[in-house]
Amino acid sequence: MQQLYAATISLLSAIVLTTCSCEPSQDRHAAPHVAAQASKPPPAPSAAPSVQAPEQDPAPQVAVETPPDPYEGWEQWCAPRMDEVVHCEDATDCPEDPFHPGKRMRCVHPWWAASDEGGDEYRECHPARPRGSERRWRKQRLQAIVKDRCRPRKGCDREALTAILQLEALKESSYRPWARHRLNADLEANATAYWRMADYYGHELEGRRLVLHDEGNRHYRYHTRWRTGLGYFGMNAAGFAWEWSPEAPPEVLCREEVAVEVWLRRARRVHRKLTSGIDCDRDPANGREFHGTARDGGVSWYDLHNGVNVGKLCPTTKKRQAAFVRRAQNEDLDPWATVSAEDLGEPVERSDQLDWSERITAKLDQIERP
Repeated sequence: MQQLYAATISLLSAIVLTTCSCEPSQDRHAAPHVAAQASKPPPAPSAAPSVQAPEQDPAPQVAVETPPDPYEGWEQWCAPRMDEVVHCEDATDCPEDPFHPGKRMRCVHPWWAASDEGGDEYRECHPARPRGSERRWRKQRLQAIVKDRCRPRKGCDREALTAILQLEALKESSYRPWARHRLNADLEANATAYWRMADYYGHELEGRRLVLHDEGNRHYRYHTRWRTGLGYFGMNAAGFAWEWSPEAPPEVLCREEVAVEVWLRRARRVHRKLTSGIDCDRDPANGREFHGTARDGGVSWYDLHNGVNVGKLCPTTKKRQAAFVRRAQNEDLDPWATVSAEDLGEPVERSDQLDWSERITAKLDQIERP
């Protein structure tokens, strides 16, 4: 019986030793304390002790650089849009003139207000028009741009090129490179061009629906910015901005150097087409080709004005011709002189145009403002 009892005790001891999860040397009096600790809720994460992870090499960081926007600051290049104008009762209601530092914008009654909205009492804040010394300063800046592109030793008539640009800037904007043009004809032409020229900017027109693509011009979705003529020469926004770059915002046409180069690029296109000859006769059976109206044959300054500013390659009405002749004579420009391709200056290479823009702007900034 004693042997059976001893065997039973030995078997129970073996079972206990096999199933115990404690270290053999652990103090058995500590077990109740450990169990109590385990029954408490875990500490909040902020109170949890920090655990030092094994030191590892940091994961390689791939730097993704966003290219700088070459057109940063476009919001400041043109006068306020039609949906941004500030209404006023007098000049004290107007903010600072962005084109005349230290002065307020003028509170004026726009010429179009009587027929558009508000009647005779309607007033808006507008930048001041250049006059006197400021107009002479603007002319000097135009002359500096022409001097940079037109070299007499290469056959360019610098005086004539300066004259055509000055008379266009005077007629279209009164030497206001920031101007937005509100003539009804301008508004209609800009609205039409916005739809018609969409593919030039990486978008497309499907029937009557404009389809905008992510890879296209990112400014094109803001149609109100394309609704007016812009800059020195009152350029149709959608019709001309692509001449500088299909990615450019329309406001780029309010930059002096860009407006001049874009005018010259379009003038070169007109010159090439007229030199090749176009059919201006309404009778399709008559095969006569038109090559320009120059007195001695070829393309004249009138033809370039007509092609760039009016958008017509064939001669327009006698009334239009007479108006241009008067303006040309005021600038001592022979409207019927033959214009060579060299007279339009050296083109700015598209791959270098942004750098050129910075370089010529630095030169213009050296011309002291009155």
